[in-house]
Amino acid sequence: MSGSVKFAPAEIDGIRELTRELDTVCVGAGSALPRVLPEIRRLVEADVLLVYCPVERAVGWELERFDFDSSYDLACDFKSRAMRFFASAPPRYGGAFDAARPEASQRERFVDALAVMPEAEYESSRIYQLLLRPMGLHRHRQPRVLLCESQSLLGWFGAFHPEPFDRRQRALLMAFVEPMRRRLQIERQLGAAPGAASMLTTVLDQIGAPAFIITKNARIMHLNAAARALLEQERNETVRVLQDALDPRASATDVQLTPICEPGSAPCWLAIIRSCSVHARTRAAVAEAALRWQLTPRQQEVLTRIVAGDTTAAIAAELNVTERAIELHVTRLFDQAGVDGRAALVAKVLMGG
Repeated sequence: MSGSVKFAPAEIDGIRELTRELDTVCVGAGSALPRVLPEIRRLVEADVLLVYCPVERAVGWELERFDFDSSYDLACDFKSRAMRFFASAPPRYGGAFDAARPEASQRERFVDALAVMPEAEYESSRIYQLLLRPMGLHRHRQPRVLLCESQSLLGWFGAFHPEPFDRRQRALLMAFVEPMRRRLQIERQLGAAPGAASMLTTVLDQIGAPAFIITKNARIMHLNAAARALLEQERNETVRVLQDALDPRASATDVQLTPICEPGSAPCWLAIIRSCSVHARTRAAVAEAALRWQLTPRQQEVLTRIVAGDTTAAIAAELNVTERAIELHVTRLFDQAGVDGRAALVAKVLMGG
């Protein structure tokens, strides 16, 4: 995590506490980012800490989220200016990376953005002229990490600071890369602010992979159609995997586990089974569905990735096509299966329906 940098005990405690908060969904509390960004910024000792998630549209970008904390007053003008800029920004709005599908050399790595762009190119860029210069951030360094889901950008996570980050600041920022990536993924799946536990149940059916809400004893409180089908096919193995996911002594790499806290309720977890290894017949089931529904090879590829729990953005990036193309394939799969959601589609594949 820190390379050769040795963190102070207080820094280690801070990393653990903030990681725990990023890894926990608090029902009714909204997104965790506004709560944790100020603490991370103070720990890293940056002037500005920022997380934003651009979603590509036919023209420009929509900001799915734009959260920041600053040591000086940027007010709400920063966010409103950013939204106006991104609304008509080109794919390479900053010049340093492709925001739709960042180059491999840019993904999940610490980069000082100003170090990878010629000064003249940076100063002539639209983001410099229309956003950063008016906000007084144009001379700040930009240490950041591009958080990715497969090959597509999930979020920009980094800072604005007058000087380059030193080794300690860099190590501290990198300590939060994986927790931040996990949090952005789960908030995208749940819709940034789940208002009540009942809403989580509704959201489960928007997750293609088998998804459960379980207690500390692996008691299943809620599940989606794909999870129900998996239980009917492989109950013992599925229960074992869920139990292992809750056991700190086990290594349950197949399960993405997110704690859920709700005042007055016992602790529970959202458990999403990401790996197909739990259900050994998955590939055969997909192949049978492809034959039964007369799917094209590309539709079969998309179905395989839906069963694995991949998002539309991740599938599009993996297959190097647009998200719109994937959405059309998904609609066709729904029609062929006679269902109206991903979880129901996966259930039908697993049950051979």
